[in-house]
Amino acid sequence: MNNTNLEVLKGWLSPDGEFIDCSFIEHLQSAYEIVTNVFPNKYKILRIDRPVCEEDYLLEMGYIKIGDLGVFFPMDSDFVPLDITPLQSEWMCLNVEKFTHLQLGNISDGIVKIEEAKEIEKGVMKEYIENRLVDDLGRVCIPKRIRKWLGIDECDSLEIYLNNKEIILKKQELKEDKE
Repeated sequence: MNNTNLEVLKGWLSPDGEFIDCSFIEHLQSAYEIVTNVFPNKYKILRIDRPVCEEDYLLEMGYIKIGDLGVFFPMDSDFVPLDITPLQSEWMCLNVEKFTHLQLGNISDGIVKIEEAKEIEKGVMKEYIENRLVDDLGRVCIPKRIRKWLGIDECDSLEIYLNNKEIILKKQELKEDKE
């Protein structure tokens, strides 16, 4: 049975399975406190190198954000989902009744995205569908996970085929000079 009372589970779940409770408006302050206490030396370097959003940093470090608007899984700086730890999975299973329907839906979606990322990493993905908009210059951004899976790097050349009403993109293989 899901959480039907007005109290919604909110906070941060560490990779060690420790839940840090906070209110909705305290997520940012809580993230700041976690980053400065758990990663003090790294945080000092980050503040010098680039602007820091503590919430994004925690997601990159494997923390799960749980809030009114859903559950946000860890991801790297390119927004590729990271796997959750066994301790995080165990905590979520033990506390499943405290989650709202929205949060449970986010958990389910997040697990599917993690599994897709694992398939891409292994090179076994058979089908992947993602919608992308065409900009005013006719450009379409190929998602990083697809580029990675197909071995398409920056500045690689693509062949473009038109087959009836389908557009087919193929990585152009370099032709070796024969002497």
